[in-house]
Amino acid sequence: MTARLLSAVVVAGGRSSRLGGTAKALLRYRGETLLSRTVAAVREAGAHRVVVVGPEEELGSVLPEDVLVVRETPAFSGPAAAIGAGVDRLVEAPDGRRTESLCTDDVTLLLACDMPHVGSTIRVLLDTIEAHPEFQAWVPKDADGKLQYLACAVRTEDLLQSVTAAGDLIGKPVRVLLASLQVYTFTADSTADVDTPADAATFGIAVQDGIRH
Repeated sequence: MTARLLSAVVVAGGRSSRLGGTAKALLRYRGETLLSRTVAAVREAGAHRVVVVGPEEELGSVLPEDVLVVRETPAFSGPAAAIGAGVDRLVEAPDGRRTESLCTDDVTLLLACDMPHVGSTIRVLLDTIEAHPEFQAWVPKDADGKLQYLACAVRTEDLLQSVTAAGDLIGKPVRVLLASLQVYTFTADSTADVDTPADAATFGIAVQDGIRH
């Protein structure tokens, strides 16, 4: 399968508790916020519909006008709930109706907002999809073997069905959305993210320059 069209759901609304409440999405790396880098990377990869899940009042100033923004309900109810809200927004018509025909993309990228090397991650994902097109989802694992569910790709049709079938996603991990899918896992070394001040220091990111929730 060649990925004709891409969508992307970017999770950007966590508490950032291990960073003292500093918004990870707005930390700056090489002159850009991590969120801006992520959106630019998915656009460069060809994603034509992008949903950011997080507080619009906080994040809207760094996003292009055509990027969709939504918040999971309740706020801070976990990444699976955030993805569910993002997927619902992907298929929401202007009048608020859920219209799955709006989302005709082959693949949806599910990404955290805090990976400085997200561009490399996306390129590896797309290459892997081309090499292993028979799967429904593609999930990288880091050098320690930990699966990175917020750096993955899923066939859009299967993702829509999984979100619907999962029901209440509050407090659930992302893996519940992929539990029934045929998943291909592979090692990637570009999924490192920024969860702690030590992580930020690894990338030369100044936490004190960020914006606190």
